[in-house]
Amino acid sequence: MVGFLYERVHTREIAAMGGLASPFPVMAAFLLFFTLGSLGLPGLSGFVGEFLSLVAIFSFNKAMGVIAAVGIILAAAYLLWMYQRVMFMKRDDDAVKGWKKLPDFNLREIGSLLPLAFLAIWAGVYPNTFLELIGPSSQHLADRMAPYVAEGGNTLYNIFASLGGM
Repeated sequence: MVGFLYERVHTREIAAMGGLASPFPVMAAFLLFFTLGSLGLPGLSGFVGEFLSLVAIFSFNKAMGVIAAVGIILAAAYLLWMYQRVMFMKRDDDAVKGWKKLPDFNLREIGSLLPLAFLAIWAGVYPNTFLELIGPSSQHLADRMAPYVAEGGNTLYNIFASLGGM
């Protein structure tokens, strides 16, 4: 998405953008979809990872769980702030007038994003498809950490030290 956007406006700075939803409505829709997936909207890929991570962290250490939850809230706030600035912030300079003459997504760009959107929905609705693939690796990691957690060594230093011998 950033590459497609940069190809049109020639900047990656949020402050230099604004009002892109009007000249690029298809881009705005795709960016909203992937932004909502990143912030963990149920039914999309980001939700499963955030939910499972929070459940595991809270069962391990409540304080770390609160910190993780605050981090998720801050990430959601930043992503929504970014989307609002890039797509709806009012600007009246020459750059914006030039953007209105540029084309929205073409079929090649839409065709490259549709499979990713499909996978994001698939991972959100049928997460076991992917969880079964990563299950053995995750179990190995959990088995390596279990002795340190059982001994009360649930500090980050001890956890990372337990992973060092992998």
